[in-house]
Amino acid sequence: QLKCHADGFYPPPVSFSWTRAGEVIQPPYQVEVELTPDGYYRAVGNLTFYPSHEDQNVTFGCKVSHSGNYQELDFQLSITRESLRVTVSILVALLPHGLSVFLTVLLILHPLSLHNVTSVL
Repeated sequence: QLKCHADGFYPPPVSFSWTRAGEVIQPPYQVEVELTPDGYYRAVGNLTFYPSHEDQNVTFGCKVSHSGNYQELDFQLSITRESLRVTVSILVALLPHGLSVFLTVLLILHPLSLHNVTSVL
C-alpha cells in the first residue's frame, strides 16, 4: 500500500494522482479526507501496489493538487528476494496555507521485499 498524505490545507478539496515510470496510473485509488480540530483538512491518497521484478528501479510518483498548486514526490523502489515489512515516511514540502505533503510506503512482500527507497525531488 502506497500512501501520500496532505495535511493542513483549507479549503477542500485536494486531489491526488499517481504515476509509474512517468505514466499516469488510472484509478481506482482511494482518497480519505478529514477535518482536523484546528479547522484545516488532512487527506490521504492510497494506491494498492503489488511489486514485481519489472518494478525494479522504476520511479513512482504522487502529485497532490490544491487550489492550483501542487507538489510532486517521486521515489524509487529497489526490489530483492526476501521477506520484509518496511514502513518509510518522507516529508516533502510546506506549501502555501501550511499544506504539508509526505509519503508513507508500507509494503509487506512475500517473497519480494523493498530494499531501498530514495526520494527524488
